[in-house]
Amino acid sequence: PAAAAAVVATTAAGSDAADSVLEEETPGLRVAARLNELALTLRGADGPVATAAVSGVGVLFSTAPGAMAAAVRLARVDVEDARAATARHAFRRMVVPWDAGDDARGRALAKLEAISASDALVEPPAPGLLLAVDYRDDAGCKSAAVAAAPVSVQLLPEPIAASIKAALGLVDAFLGVFVGKREETVEATGGVSTEAAPHQDGELSVTVAAPAAEVVLVEDAARKDTRAIVVRTGAGVTFSTKTAGRRTEVVLSAAAHDLTAALAASGLDATLRTVVQPLAASCRLEKQFDGAELYDWQLAAHLSNVIATLSYRDLLAALAILRAAPAAGRLEHQQEDASPPDEVEVEVASPKSPEKRPTRVVTAKADVHLAGATLTLVDDAKGPALPLLDATIGGVACGLRGATSDLEGEIHLDVRARAFNPDCLCFEPLVKPCDVVCDVKCALDAAGALRTYQVDIATPRALDVVLSTAFAARMLRLEGRLVREWSGSIEHAGDAPAFVFRNDTGAAVEARASGGGGWKAVAAGACLELGGADGAPLPAGLDVRDAAGLALSALPCARPCAVGVERGLAWRAAFCEDEGRVVGRLAARASVKNKTPCDFEFAPSDGSAEPVLARADAETPLPKGLAGATLRLRRVGLDWSETTAFGTGGGAGKRSKKLARSAAGSSEAFAVLGIETNARTGASTVALHPPIVLENRLPCGVLLTVQANRREGRCRAAPGAKAMCCDVDASGGCFISLRVGDLRGRLPQRLDPESLPSRARAANAQMGEKEWGFYEMNLAAAGEREPQLHVAIRAEKRHRSLGLFLVVEAPLWVVDRSGLGLDLAAAPGGTLLQPGLKRAASQMRRAITRSQS
Repeated sequence: PAAAAAVVATTAAGSDAADSVLEEETPGLRVAARLNELALTLRGADGPVATAAVSGVGVLFSTAPGAMAAAVRLARVDVEDARAATARHAFRRMVVPWDAGDDARGRALAKLEAISASDALVEPPAPGLLLAVDYRDDAGCKSAAVAAAPVSVQLLPEPIAASIKAALGLVDAFLGVFVGKREETVEATGGVSTEAAPHQDGELSVTVAAPAAEVVLVEDAARKDTRAIVVRTGAGVTFSTKTAGRRTEVVLSAAAHDLTAALAASGLDATLRTVVQPLAASCRLEKQFDGAELYDWQLAAHLSNVIATLSYRDLLAALAILRAAPAAGRLEHQQEDASPPDEVEVEVASPKSPEKRPTRVVTAKADVHLAGATLTLVDDAKGPALPLLDATIGGVACGLRGATSDLEGEIHLDVRARAFNPDCLCFEPLVKPCDVVCDVKCALDAAGALRTYQVDIATPRALDVVLSTAFAARMLRLEGRLVREWSGSIEHAGDAPAFVFRNDTGAAVEARASGGGGWKAVAAGACLELGGADGAPLPAGLDVRDAAGLALSALPCARPCAVGVERGLAWRAAFCEDEGRVVGRLAARASVKNKTPCDFEFAPSDGSAEPVLARADAETPLPKGLAGATLRLRRVGLDWSETTAFGTGGGAGKRSKKLARSAAGSSEAFAVLGIETNARTGASTVALHPPIVLENRLPCGVLLTVQANRREGRCRAAPGAKAMCCDVDASGGCFISLRVGDLRGRLPQRLDPESLPSRARAANAQMGEKEWGFYEMNLAAAGEREPQLHVAIRAEKRHRSLGLFLVVEAPLWVVDRSGLGLDLAAAPGGTLLQPGLKRAASQMRRAITRSQS
């Protein structure tokens, strides 16, 4: 009813306007029609193609001598695909009115309407109407104006093509009826038409305005969560023709404002990601005719700054949509009952005389201007996007002039490019500013299509390209991901920000991006994701506060930094390779990295503060009271270390290693303390390392026993894993023994870290180097004297001779799982065993069978 009332009001207003133009004294004709609802169905050869539901239709037609006026008003139109739906294609709404709302689409609609209201080509339709069409003819001067309310068009090529075909068939049917009657009249008069066709001068102007429009290109028309490319803009088109004698001038101009392109990664109802920022474009084409022959045309186009931001996932998604969009909405079933024709007619065309080519020279002029274009490629291969490449093309001016058979011109532009370095969080020059001049020569055929072209590119100055190895590595990695994911499914990482704040202060704080915004609570050890303002990937700064009075403002986020702040805290911002984004970490200046398998506690030597627990394989910040104080430690459950005290302060860049011991009765625990002080921030890091580390490279488990200072420690390592031992102190020398299944062995040499190398070295006869750090151990079963397994041990010192690193590996390891009792020791041309070891085949089989490795 509201739509019908709007149609009645607007048609009445159109009637008054028509009456004001047409003279009341002269007789005329006026026809008005109103319909509340109208349903249209377009049918093709195979049945219904599309249906249109029209709500509220008003038509007004008035005529008088020398003048005519017509108006059409539509309140709402819904166009849907009417073909038989299949299991995969059922989502086929093609033309949908775009309603205002509080969502992103509604806000975009309001913005486009507000901009279009100031420079609208025609008056927009009244509220509640979708389409307004007005036509006038005053003494041969014709004008048409079409104004449309915001509308969303979903491009489905197959049903739209079928609809257009059916509509053209309907038009042909009407033309056949009326033209047929006219031909019958001409034949009745002897083949001579009674109507004269004198040449008349006149004008025609057509204006089409759409203040807001949305065009959607979907990948799969059956899914509600389909990916799609969405283009929104406000546009206007003006077509005018003016005839004076034999001369005809045709002008076509089009303009679009606030043209944006977005990508819907998980359906049209989800948040769209803008890939092309709003831009403006205009085009004007003028053609001059002499009768029906074209002799001159001019083209002028202008495009504002083009700013596009794409990630490799966006690029893949857009390519996938463009590849699948032509098949969206296509029917899968085929016409199987169609029988082949019984008769085949063959038509032989008579030879035609060659067409006479036009001899008139057609001149042309084309001017195209582009204010600038900026393309930002981002690399989100590991996580949220960070810039990869920033290319800028500015001052593009193209001019072509001359005959269409020989057009000549130049293209001027300046090019520059920057590559993003994630290590320093800044752009580095890739292509330094350079002017490029292109000489263009081309030729068009009679139909206006490009026939030949030649482009010569030159640079007045040398082209300076700076290519770093880091950027080349990122490009190679990105290319590999593109190749691997192009044929497979593309998982979208979402719109996760490229910056994350991590609170390692040990207390809850509140944080926000500098420049305003609401405060967000961040618990101790939690993270907060933040994005930059105005589309920037990183925030310029970060503000942090807490309930105890901490107030930090403008902590740098867009550049790598490590600075000390108040209350014994340190701020660090850097790119994290594991997460693929920038991580800003606020932590105490003193922290403990426990790399041992045991939990330790720290406390001041004077007992002025409560102990702090440093859990195994974790980093623990120390409170302000412990930063810079002399500390002692203990393993949980043991007593405090009385002989080893250490401090977290000291000079800049100070590094030291100490051995700490805690005991309770017969139990002991040892740890190597590594203390490092940052020269810029003054932050100290205490690292706890195990005294003994074992790396097992055998395909079976290994039990290591270490004896030192009349104490014994054990650790078990799984195949291909590492194990740690904190029960003994190996800095003064130790003996080791291994157990592999039922096989046991002991290394006769005493391992002293002071005499071991930092990196083991194999023998090199040419260089005169002896073997250093390699040992051999023979393992045998209990009660057996002959060795049954031979392993190699690599021993190295660590932590300034306070620690020991052992690697156990076998020069040869054979596993018999066939159950056939193979003779593995007897091999043609040699033996499977190491030189110097002799054993029977039965012993070899027995050793392998017992170990079950």
